[in-house]
Amino acid sequence: MSTRRLPKRAVAGLCLLAWLLPGVAAAQAAAATPQAQAAQVARAWAEARARALGARDARIEVAVLPAVRRLPDCPMPWRVEVVEDVPAEGRFDRLQVLARCPGTGGEGRLVVRVQAQVAGVVVREAVAAGQPLQAGMLALAGQDLAAVPDLLLAVADAEGRTARRSLRPGQPLRRSLLQAPVAVRRGQPVRIVGTGSGFQVAVAGTALEDGAAGDTVRIRNASTGRATTATVLGPGLVGLQPSAPGE
Repeated sequence: MSTRRLPKRAVAGLCLLAWLLPGVAAAQAAAATPQAQAAQVARAWAEARARALGARDARIEVAVLPAVRRLPDCPMPWRVEVVEDVPAEGRFDRLQVLARCPGTGGEGRLVVRVQAQVAGVVVREAVAAGQPLQAGMLALAGQDLAAVPDLLLAVADAEGRTARRSLRPGQPLRRSLLQAPVAVRRGQPVRIVGTGSGFQVAVAGTALEDGAAGDTVRIRNASTGRATTATVLGPGLVGLQPSAPGE
């Protein structure tokens, strides 16, 4: 009975395959760990949040911190999800991730540190409180959107606004640090408009406090002398708050 020998090239290929298989299996096992899954889920979550904040080219970096408690063994792939309810403009540099084992019901929590590198607006020079911002006072620099989620991403979004407090050179420019230009000032004559079902009225009045567009301010009706609140619509223009039925 004759035996047929495999070609040397085939034998070499089989040896190479046998040498590679353990490494492939190890890589697959590593990818199935809850830590690796947590990193993937946190990255996807952070990418979506960065896009929602207007940053489409954010560079996301994640790192899973060592677990405080050892996760239980799981014979099946883990189910992993971000469980922290982060506000729309809340920091997301540390995400809480829950890992559940569908086979045993065991679970554990992991913390993922997140960075979202973007080009954000920074102040080039010292700015005094109340000072209007101009393009030459601002620049773009690398910032972490995960740590500063209300960061302005375009210089044009800051132009014409004023600083609520003094700003130092190099400081990231956040929406919460700025306010819109004052549209009505205390003591200024204003036009008060009110709308109803199919009609609109306008009367003269006086602003009792400063306010930017969108702010609610107290005003006084010149005809009746009564004070009430209104929404600032623009320079010298306010709108009465609609009354509820029966008021």
